[in-house]
Amino acid sequence: MTNIKLGEVLKQARLQKGFTQTQVAERAGISHPYYNLIENEKSSRPPSFYVIEKIARILGCNAKPLLRAVELMQLEHKRKNVETMEKRLGQKSPKSHPIPILSEIPAGHPKDYNGFPSGIIEEYYRFKVEEQDPNAFLLRVEGDCMAPEIKKGDLLLIAPNEGVESGDIAAVVNGKGEKEVTRITIRKDEIILTPDNPTYPTIIWEAKDKPKIIGRVKEIIRRR
Repeated sequence: MTNIKLGEVLKQARLQKGFTQTQVAERAGISHPYYNLIENEKSSRPPSFYVIEKIARILGCNAKPLLRAVELMQLEHKRKNVETMEKRLGQKSPKSHPIPILSEIPAGHPKDYNGFPSGIIEEYYRFKVEEQDPNAFLLRVEGDCMAPEIKKGDLLLIAPNEGVESGDIAAVVNGKGEKEVTRITIRKDEIILTPDNPTYPTIIWEAKDKPKIIGRVKEIIRRR
């Protein structure tokens, strides 16, 4: 099986088992919105091998061709990222820049600040980025709501000036001062916040909650 359509294979296997998308998502420990993006191949980034292996076991599928399909998707995603980087940088190598490490998500968009508010920068970390975003910052992870992909102590490179799509992991805040780093689904009048860790609940922020997307998680840095 080469060049298989991952979403089509998963859908057919699910229907043969008589499962709904919600049932598969619950058994896999992921959210229904995220599973829907995978099955309809609308996620902005390829799913992880870990997630696809779990889904394959649930549906009784041969995981090998599915993992190969994910590998090809990841290679294509990386190729497109490289092409985009080369166009933007004129094929120049990325340079190391000092990026501030924040102790918490800022309450507003960083471009609103003249620098960052005092008291939330812990230190600076030199990191190679493809394109210098003057508002980029690193956020130290305190919890485990996005485990296993993101672990406590990781540094997340937040890119406020890049577009955010459904399925992305992003830093978000609302008018009540609540702050989250989670996978998001963007709808007309609401944002759905879905932790990868199934022990945490899915949250819906409606227009009345005044949700604001601070930026996309562009890189996960695990310092040893």
